[in-house]
Amino acid sequence: MFEYITATEIEHSLIAMAKLDIILIPEKEAWLRTVGFSKESDHRRAVIDNGSGDSLIALFTDNGAMIKGFDHESELNQFAAEEWDNAFFERVYAGAPKALTALLSEDDIDNTTFCIWCCDGSAVWEQNEEPADDDDGGRDFLLGYVHQTAESWCDWAKYYYEQEFDHTVVEKIYSGEYVSAEDILMLNPKCNSEEVLQEIDELI
Repeated sequence: MFEYITATEIEHSLIAMAKLDIILIPEKEAWLRTVGFSKESDHRRAVIDNGSGDSLIALFTDNGAMIKGFDHESELNQFAAEEWDNAFFERVYAGAPKALTALLSEDDIDNTTFCIWCCDGSAVWEQNEEPADDDDGGRDFLLGYVHQTAESWCDWAKYYYEQEFDHTVVEKIYSGEYVSAEDILMLNPKCNSEEVLQEIDELI
């Protein structure tokens, strides 16, 4: 689990990852993107979908953050249980900020095998006692999809996309610097850089 990493740092990483997905995968094929990021009036939402039935949702507000995940192979997956247990979700979300849980749909709640949260800029993430001693609900596995540095993302992307990427440009994206059309074309020479820049502008 994240140790001494603030929600702001996690959010910045997810925004960088979403930008990189926009650069590498055209909008018409957005369903292939691993990370999506959106801004609402009262919160920001990031979604990671690994395409294999597992997902991660991260919610950010000015007062706190929540990350919930769904590992379809976990024993805590209620869809695979012999008998549906609503009490499981009560245990998982007990104590979590109501302002954050209220942002989750019924489907979001049902598709849960773990949940962590932090409040007021704290770097201490909270989680209720895990219902199964030998199953963390895919927590460590799914949190591993959040690449906190450009180097980590490049190491992952080298195998995922089967190519090397320019570390300098990825560093610029992770640091929040402006990226130009030339930067974008260094990562994906085949993309329409103007469309990519417009989509990135809308993202942030």
